[in-house]
Amino acid sequence: METTKKILIKSILFPLIIAMLSIPTAIAAGGDLFLTEGNVSFSTGTFVENTPATIYVIASNNSGNDLLGTIQIWDNTYDRQIGSDQPISVISGSTDTIFVT
Repeated sequence: METTKKILIKSILFPLIIAMLSIPTAIAAGGDLFLTEGNVSFSTGTFVENTPATIYVIASNNSGNDLLGTIQIWDNTYDRQIGSDQPISVISGSTDTIFVT
């Protein structure tokens, strides 16, 4: 019984430690990339099924550091990502734009 408890504790703690070590470096840099509702736009105002539309996203950096990050666009209706991860690099106090189709 004692061995089973040790194995169970190790199987819980190991993934937790790995997850903690995987925290993005942007957090450690003390900066924030942020999005606002007004910083998301579309290539069209009329959406038609099976007709591509481009989504534009502007990320802002309110820190004193240049920051790198990744933006993901999700379709919450079908719980799936639209396009691939979009890398972004934003200079201190500035913005950068990504887009997916």
